[in-house]
Amino acid sequence: MSDALSKNFNEERYAGVQNDPVTFRSDPRIRQVLSLIRPFRGGRLLDVGCTDGFLSAIFREEGFYTIGVDASPSALEKAKSRCDETHVADLEKQSLPLPNTSVDLVFAGEVVEHVFRTEEFLEELARVTKSGGHLVLTTPNLACWLNRIGLLFGWQPFFSEVGTRPSNFGNPLRSTSDPAGHIRLFTASSLRDLLERCGWKVLEFRGAGLMERPPVRWIDRGISRLFPPLASNLIALCEKK
Repeated sequence: MSDALSKNFNEERYAGVQNDPVTFRSDPRIRQVLSLIRPFRGGRLLDVGCTDGFLSAIFREEGFYTIGVDASPSALEKAKSRCDETHVADLEKQSLPLPNTSVDLVFAGEVVEHVFRTEEFLEELARVTKSGGHLVLTTPNLACWLNRIGLLFGWQPFFSEVGTRPSNFGNPLRSTSDPAGHIRLFTASSLRDLLERCGWKVLEFRGAGLMERPPVRWIDRGISRLFPPLASNLIALCEKK
């Protein structure tokens, strides 16, 4: 029953999504990601959870051979024109359909928070990465500055969810929206510990803002840039051990 519910939720939430790569080049998170991956241009890049390939298209423009992987066959149909190759794989249930040490760089953007078996997920990414290869991972930060304030009032933290239907989840600062399907949340210290235990050495942490409403958006971007542990979004650059 749970597998069926999970599959239906993911298809309903993400299969119909269609993103324009051009609009994402100016996104603070993506600008940070691009600055981290550019030194490795020319390599084979695995985009895990690529959905419709909107970021794969940007990575390909940057000079990477892009491999898109997603659990949604519907989303991958759209990604085929944006990736050099695509594979359907649900990493909760199966291994990546790639040989050992076959990619130079892995991008896992806003994926790990959706995964139940996080250790196996990160170890599988390490398996397909070459020795000395890299991982760039992004995920929302449970300990972001706004959550620290909100918890003093008893509000549900941003990025956390209590169900599968549209809601503001008891947080008056949050707009009513569809849930994203987050089941894991991390702080900078817990994410570092997880990565280090799963075959990765953390080289650098950066932060990026996620809040959209002004003037909170500008405060969020400033704090996230200057103080990564308080950022709304955590960006980790890692090297395979």
